[in-house]
Amino acid sequence: MTSFWKKLRTKRVLLTFLIASVLIIFLVWVSLPFLLNWGLSKMARESGFSEFDAEVEQIDPWGTRISKIQMHKKQQMSLAVEQVNLVYAPASVAQGKLDAVSMTGLELDFQADAETSADRPETDSPESMEETLARFLEAPDVTHLRIRDSKLNVNWKKQGYPVDFTLKGDFHNQIGRLILDGFLSGFPFRSKVDLARDEGKTYLTGEVIFPDLSKSTDLIESIDSLGQPISESLSLKEGEVGLMGSARVDGDSFKDLFLELNASALNLEASGYDLNVSEAVLFLTPETMEEWSANFYANLGFDNQLLARGLKVSVKAEGPAYELSGSVSQLKTTGDLPVLEITGLRLPILDITLPFEIPIGLEKKIFFDEVSYDNGSFTMMEGNVSVEVPEEGTLVSLLLSPSDASFGEIGFVGFSYEGLLDWEELPKISRKQVVTGRRIMLGLDALLENLELAFRMESMERILLDMLAFDASGVSYELDPANLLVKVSQDNPESLVFEFRGSTFGFPGQDILIEGIKGEIELASIEPLATKGSQTISFDRIALGDMETGKGSFSFRLEPDGTIIVERAQAGLWGGEVGLLETTFNMYGDDFRLNTRVSAINGQRVADLLAKEDINIDGNFSGDITFSNEGGKWDFSNGLVLMDPSPNARLRYKSESVVLNSLKKGSKEYEEMKLTNEAMENLSLETMRILFKAFDGKREVVISVRGKSEVGNRVIHLNNNLNFIAGIRQLVGAYFDFSNLGIDLGNFGVDLENFDID
Repeated sequence: MTSFWKKLRTKRVLLTFLIASVLIIFLVWVSLPFLLNWGLSKMARESGFSEFDAEVEQIDPWGTRISKIQMHKKQQMSLAVEQVNLVYAPASVAQGKLDAVSMTGLELDFQADAETSADRPETDSPESMEETLARFLEAPDVTHLRIRDSKLNVNWKKQGYPVDFTLKGDFHNQIGRLILDGFLSGFPFRSKVDLARDEGKTYLTGEVIFPDLSKSTDLIESIDSLGQPISESLSLKEGEVGLMGSARVDGDSFKDLFLELNASALNLEASGYDLNVSEAVLFLTPETMEEWSANFYANLGFDNQLLARGLKVSVKAEGPAYELSGSVSQLKTTGDLPVLEITGLRLPILDITLPFEIPIGLEKKIFFDEVSYDNGSFTMMEGNVSVEVPEEGTLVSLLLSPSDASFGEIGFVGFSYEGLLDWEELPKISRKQVVTGRRIMLGLDALLENLELAFRMESMERILLDMLAFDASGVSYELDPANLLVKVSQDNPESLVFEFRGSTFGFPGQDILIEGIKGEIELASIEPLATKGSQTISFDRIALGDMETGKGSFSFRLEPDGTIIVERAQAGLWGGEVGLLETTFNMYGDDFRLNTRVSAINGQRVADLLAKEDINIDGNFSGDITFSNEGGKWDFSNGLVLMDPSPNARLRYKSESVVLNSLKKGSKEYEEMKLTNEAMENLSLETMRILFKAFDGKREVVISVRGKSEVGNRVIHLNNNLNFIAGIRQLVGAYFDFSNLGIDLGNFGVDLENFDID
């Protein structure tokens, strides 16, 4: 019986404990919403929130649902959540872990410029960012996080910046990802952050993309209201921009930081100019704020005036010192600018120190593969330009190394440039610039060689030439001082005008000089080279060896086929005139003909210049002679030079004649020549003529003399028109020396050896 009651008491105790346990669990279960609400309220108060309200709709071992959460923190922050769902397993929640957290309708209003409390508790050894992330990734408190249909409103200086967003987070052992997409003041963005632990180190990578810049208007207007308005001249029309970065978390800082900025289909307007960026990328590697490097690559266009493809700019910073370099695969100008295209442009490395100062006396070289002007009408091949600032101020020294170029069918070989510019006065260039070149080609033929040109510029339309020198067909030419103004018409750049202002033109190798050249030459075109009708040039003096002319002029025209027509040329010489009748030759050929005319030339001056022995001539000569140069050989055609009628005409010549020595003594010819020599010692001239005869491939010079002379008690009459018929080599060898004029008679290419006396 006793054992029965003992068993009954035991059962009662167990039943009572079971009922009590069930009752306690029931009370706790019923009280869980209250307890959770109470706990959340306490946590909110400890975090500084003065108000807290929430409804716990569901709580069980596998999930919790809370709705209508309201929290306020003075004037700094207010938070509202329409609904929060917590999903967990009993075993994981006991360890403080949640499988999933889902929020809907989160609204957070934050006052960014409000005063914050500084009474936060401090710890002796705060946990670093790296330690916090490492601990979280080791055992994430939540596996999945979702925030939908939510809004963040940041208020700053009475201006609100609303952010509509969705957030997605996934966290596992040693790896995690956050994805945040939304709109900032209507401006769309997409972003992503990845976290990872590997071999005891924490790595962070992330990106933010703005897919449509055209929707940034409201955001820009919001920024304008802050008192630092963005210029109205700047507007973002369209395009996409993305920023990506990666780093290793070290304590509370980042190491091995790398940033990448991408832009595509970017179109913006600044001060009325359009900037189009089809592709652009910026790589930034900061070690510290003072030490970093950046590389920028882009294809861009500026206002339909400038196009750059394959643009690269590199910057390396070390404290106040910066190293800058760049290159462009293709740089092209269009629109209102001169049509210019540069390929393979490579800029020098620049060492810059802040505050920036232009380095003095330091030469830098700019390299290029090709420069093309006017759609290839002018092209310059591979070369480089040296740039130097010689002194403080606005002067810049430029030096173009020898390079090859082409202008239509014309080729330029080994051309270089050197000059000192004042960039403040451009396009005016007041200092002398020098261009040199080895050769100018037309096809395979060399037009000019050893070119040297010095010039200045009043403007893009007015170029002043100070000196011009070149070789052509083995002859050297020089215009020094040039004193030549070249006028360029904007309406027709080929219609050049050359204005001579007292120029000096010479043939250095042949002792020929023309001084005081004045007048204008107007071209109809450059290709082909032709003048605009007849052109007239005057000059002060021509020096040919020891011979010198006075003032003169000539008129000419240049036809498109290269034919030069000298219409008239004349100059004062030895009391008379010398000139050219209409003469035609081709500038691209070596052969030419000169129709010369002399009028009232003083015979004594001719004798003083050319005669080997003393000859006195009182009288003037006039006549026409045609000279030619065919196949590099000089020749003459029929011509006549006569002594002008004068009662005072006289010839005095005393010499042992070379011709007399070549005759047989006692012969009729010998006696006549001897008598003639005696008469010419003091001969009163009636007539004297020099006849140039050309026939059947033979050439003769016929000198006819008529007059009388008193020799002792005798009077000798040369009235039978005594003629000296001789080859020019014999005649010149006996009486004249043409070397004073730089003429080599060995270049006469015809039979001039006939000799006879009539």
